[in-house]
Amino acid sequence: MWLGGYSVLEKGNLSYVTAMDGRVFCLARPLAGKGIKLKSAQFGINLEGIVQGRAIKLKAASKQSRESGRFLIAAANNCLKYLSAKKIRNGGFALSVANDAAFGTPLRKTGLGSSAAATVAVVTAILGSAGVDVLGGRGRIAVHNLSQLSHSQAQGKVGSGFDVAAAVFGPIEYSRYSPEMVVRALAATGKKFAALMEGTWDYQIFPLGMPQMFVPLLAYTGTSASTSEFVVKISKFKEKKRKAYAGLLSEINESVKAACLALEELRALEAEIGREEFAVAARRGEGAFERFRHSMQDARLLTKKLGELAGAEIEGKAHTALIQESMQHGAYVCRLPGAGGGDSIAAICLAKYDAKKLADYWKGRGLRVLEADFDLEGARKEPPEAFLKFEREAFNKRKK
Repeated sequence: MWLGGYSVLEKGNLSYVTAMDGRVFCLARPLAGKGIKLKSAQFGINLEGIVQGRAIKLKAASKQSRESGRFLIAAANNCLKYLSAKKIRNGGFALSVANDAAFGTPLRKTGLGSSAAATVAVVTAILGSAGVDVLGGRGRIAVHNLSQLSHSQAQGKVGSGFDVAAAVFGPIEYSRYSPEMVVRALAATGKKFAALMEGTWDYQIFPLGMPQMFVPLLAYTGTSASTSEFVVKISKFKEKKRKAYAGLLSEINESVKAACLALEELRALEAEIGREEFAVAARRGEGAFERFRHSMQDARLLTKKLGELAGAEIEGKAHTALIQESMQHGAYVCRLPGAGGGDSIAAICLAKYDAKKLADYWKGRGLRVLEADFDLEGARKEPPEAFLKFEREAFNKRKK
């Protein structure tokens, strides 16, 4: 998430999210009878059970395995409920999940939304293996809604769902659904449940990619922030200072909208004048370029102010200094993405040599630069043999 941290939690506010090319792979294979296996060697998940009616009954397993696998379990249960409602055969299956190294580990997450991506991968794999056209219009909507429901359920009905939406659709402007949609979906059964999963919730999603010339750069700072702790502090501030909270969020939202409008202009300009002329215009920094950069900075500083008023270190002094120094070492725009707090730092550069300059600077500061690029696809199918290759490569990257 480049824009809209915390403000997107309020219905109607806009965020801007890009999908990155670090992926979660999920392989679904049918099992005889009603047996279920959920496995991820990287994350210590090894669960077995059976399909009992429209849900999974798990065998005894370690507390750690159940906790690590809670997103997978929620996704599998909701998929079974959906397939049952659609009268599609839902026998046993084995799920294997592997994460790209860019997502980090359970104890050292990088803030790139691994739980959302894993949830989407599991839902897509289960439905796809059952014969659902997961990339078609209604099928992709079902993947999205089932993933939103499962992810929200597994993390205690908090969050806006921006990361799930980006994992399904790619780069987007996103405005959240009403929390009541999850409550309704959890209570629904049969045809009503299927209709909710295939219908349009009250979220807003508009595809919007970055200009091709923009080069993203991400780095893990070495610490993991507690998003839930920040959200609690923001909520307390909201209760105590409602007028100040509403005014600040309104300002943030206006900056987000201005940045998105400028980004739409930049996309159109790049298509019209070509990459070389676009690069020259970017260096001059006029018009939509300046509005985009200025709005990005405004949104960042306003979110920082929100944290300061709420007593949440969304962007501390050390992070501000790092951002300012990064702007002197190749970054065109730079910020702490998502909920902030220091999991990762993200920048957009205007050329690969700017990105290399910034990467060298970050490495000199002891940051772990992540190999990632913008991705336009969201969820996609791969041939089954690609999973084994990916799992092997991901494991080798983690060892390094």
